[in-house]
Amino acid sequence: MHDVFISYRWVDPDQTWVREQLAPALRNSGLTVLLDVDDFVPGRDLILEMTRAGRESRHVLCVLSPDYFDGNRMVAFESLMARRIDPSGTEPGLIPLVLRSCELPEWLRGLIPIDWTNPGDHDREWRKLLKALAAPGAGFAPGLVGSETTIPDVLVSSASKYYVYISASKLDMLYPQLGMRLPARQDAMGKLEAILAGLARGGRIGTVDQPKEYFAGSMPMHWGPCWFGKVFHLDFDGLVYFGGVSDTTVVGLGGSGKHVIGESGSARMGVHSLLPVFMMQLQKELGESLPPQVELPNFSDRSLAAVYIATMNGQGPLQDLEFVAKRLAYGPCPAEWRSKDDQKTENVVVGTPLYVAMRG
Repeated sequence: MHDVFISYRWVDPDQTWVREQLAPALRNSGLTVLLDVDDFVPGRDLILEMTRAGRESRHVLCVLSPDYFDGNRMVAFESLMARRIDPSGTEPGLIPLVLRSCELPEWLRGLIPIDWTNPGDHDREWRKLLKALAAPGAGFAPGLVGSETTIPDVLVSSASKYYVYISASKLDMLYPQLGMRLPARQDAMGKLEAILAGLARGGRIGTVDQPKEYFAGSMPMHWGPCWFGKVFHLDFDGLVYFGGVSDTTVVGLGGSGKHVIGESGSARMGVHSLLPVFMMQLQKELGESLPPQVELPNFSDRSLAAVYIATMNGQGPLQDLEFVAKRLAYGPCPAEWRSKDDQKTENVVVGTPLYVAMRG
């Protein structure tokens, strides 16, 4: 049983908003979403699949616009079918969401809608929708219709999660930059959720393979502390490194060890010849404490090479991790870096995480 099935018209801007904004935002709030483009079985009858979707979902959310009622009998059929989930209207089995102003038919007029036509009301309407769907988390609201923003499909506020890294200093720094007043009493989880919402609404979070100023991901990763202070005679708490590989991109995340929650990782990372250079540069990029006498030239390419080497030679068991990170460097992976077994890597991305968590 899914929490919600989304009914919408396959025209833009409706379909892009539903697929790249609404569905990820609902999933980020801890809800299970049934979406035709993801869940309908190829080769099956469309009407039977819509019937199944309504039967296997606790709620049906109809995304309404003038195009929704324009000559699409399939949409009308699934909506009428969903209305029969609760003919009395006492339970929110069918929820209308007015995406663009339109005249509602008689059979929908009696239902209280979610009104998405006024951007100033989005926060209020989003809270109403999540309450009606009994969402376990608050998540962040979808963006404007027709915007180019894409919400990464990462469960940033699902209930089943174990945080292993949260950078409190970055959260405190970002609050005023996003125009937010730093609350006197709010835990790290509340700050993190509010900041992710602000970044997502601003279209500033990309994916691992297409990173923006920030990027989000979910993948198996090796992680652990990196210790090399004695080599360079540095005095700091050490760094923690997370390394993983997507379909085309090698990912390396580095941050201060003081932000690790609990035990520090599945394995100690080996220090390769280029890794210390990358870590020193990363430490400097993070604005953490480096001795003032340490001066580094631009090691951008060597840093990317260090990330590739460190990630591809990661030790210890892999753990399924999700994260949102600030992008520090991104570039192509030269062929000379790759081993003979690596034919798919195209790029390397380097970041410092806002948070890292294990999926429950």
